[in-house]
Amino acid sequence: MVDEEELLSLLALHRAGISSHELFALFSPTFTELNLGLPSRKAAYQSEITSYWDEARAELEACQQAGIKVLPFFSSSYPSSLADLHQSCPLVLYLRGNVSLLDASHRLAIVGTRYPTAQGYQDAYQIAKEEAQRGAVIISGLAVGCDEAAHRGALDAGGRTIAVVATGLDQVYPTVHRPLQERLLAHGSLVISEYPLGASLEPYRLIQRNRILAGLAKALLVVECGRTSGTMHAVRFAERCHHPVYALASHSHPSRAGNELLLSSARAQLYPALGLTASVNLDC
Repeated sequence: MVDEEELLSLLALHRAGISSHELFALFSPTFTELNLGLPSRKAAYQSEITSYWDEARAELEACQQAGIKVLPFFSSSYPSSLADLHQSCPLVLYLRGNVSLLDASHRLAIVGTRYPTAQGYQDAYQIAKEEAQRGAVIISGLAVGCDEAAHRGALDAGGRTIAVVATGLDQVYPTVHRPLQERLLAHGSLVISEYPLGASLEPYRLIQRNRILAGLAKALLVVECGRTSGTMHAVRFAERCHHPVYALASHSHPSRAGNELLLSSARAQLYPALGLTASVNLDC
C-alpha cells in the first residue's frame, strides 16, 4: 500500500518545481537526517506542499476515476528492475491495465525504426508473436513501425504486451493508434507513462520513455535501425542497466546500419534466425 499523504506530498512538490534529485532525497526510504533540533528537510517545503496540495489531490482523484494507478518510486510495488536506473528512474509511474505484468518473469523489449522495410515490419511482428507464444511479455513504445508490429504480434498470439508511452495516459500518440491501445487494454495488457494526465508529446519525452522501456525489460531486441536512430537511446539505457541487447542480422542493408554497428562492436548479440527454436535468454 502507498501512503496517500506521502504520495500527495510528492505530487505537490513535483508540481512546485522541486528538482527530482531533491525529491529522491526527501522521499527515499533510506533517507535519514541528523537530529540537530532543527525542522526536518521535508518540513522546510511545507509552504510548497500546502500551495500545491489541492492540485495534487485533483490529479490523484482524476487518475482514480480513469482507472489509472499512481505508483511512486518509494512504493514497495515499484518495479525493482527500474532501480538499476538509480536517480534516473521515474519519480512516479502512471499505470493503466494489467499491473501484474510488471512482475512477469519473461519480459522482452522489441524496438526499431518508425520507418521499417516490409521485411523489418514482418520480422518485428513474427518475433513478437513467437516470443509471446513462448510466454514472454512484449514491451515496446506504441510508435508506428516496429513498435506497432511488436504489439500486434504479441496480441495476435494471445499474449500480453506493455506499451511505454511519452504522453499522459489521457492521450494517445500517435492518435492513429488509439484502436491499438484500446485493444491492448481490452486483452489484459498494460500502458505505462511517467507523465501526468494532460501531458502532451515533447520530443525529449520520446527519449526519456526509452529508459523505462529498457529498464523494465530483461532483454532488448533491435529489429531494424540506422546508426543515428532514436532506437540507439534504448540500447544505451539497456547497457546502463546491464541488460543484454540482441539485434537481427544486417545483411548489409542500409536500413540496418545500426544493427551492423551493434553486432560488429559486440554491443549486441545476434538474434537467432526466424524459424529456429532458440530464443532470447530472458532468465537473466
